[in-house]
Amino acid sequence: GGATLLNGKIYRIPATKDFIFKNLFGVNGKEENLKGLLEVILKIKIQSLEIQNPELPKKYEKAKKGILDVRAKIKNGTSILIEMQVQDQNNLGERITFYLCTLYISTIESGEKYDTIDKTIAIAIINFSYFNRKEYHQIAHLKFEECEDINEMAGEIKGEEAKIITDKLELHIIDLEKFRKIKAPKGELAQWLNLIIGNEEEI
Repeated sequence: GGATLLNGKIYRIPATKDFIFKNLFGVNGKEENLKGLLEVILKIKIQSLEIQNPELPKKYEKAKKGILDVRAKIKNGTSILIEMQVQDQNNLGERITFYLCTLYISTIESGEKYDTIDKTIAIAIINFSYFNRKEYHQIAHLKFEECEDINEMAGEIKGEEAKIITDKLELHIIDLEKFRKIKAPKGELAQWLNLIIGNEEEI
């Protein structure tokens, strides 16, 4: 995060501030910061990544414009976007899904096969609680519902039943309000989140 001097004392400016978050994770030269954060959120090892222009490409002139806080592409081709939201505008689900789908379809050109589309991951770090979930790190996919109508059952499943439609769309919500309620949170993700919210004494 950043810092400011007030009455002779240094105060940490939380990275929940938009410009601090972008400067910490979304500019060239800060790839190692972004790589470290993404590795603990996604639980993967990242060899290298490229920080990209945060403006989402528009497929046609009148399409809604989207400007992200951070946009990156990792070496395996996966596209990632991160949004920091401080205020609840009562549209998080729709907003982050719009960004996710817009970035997803931008990775394929006319004439290419659908199975060549790159995996796309959206991460929303929010300073409020939005979804009624017990965990502060919430992960979602486009998934199947359990069938409750016996008349729609059509036989046994051979092997493991499919749980998601595709693994190429993935959504992560980091709920900072729920995170703050945990006493002495543990783990690498907790260390990054304490840095973001300015809890230096917890790091």
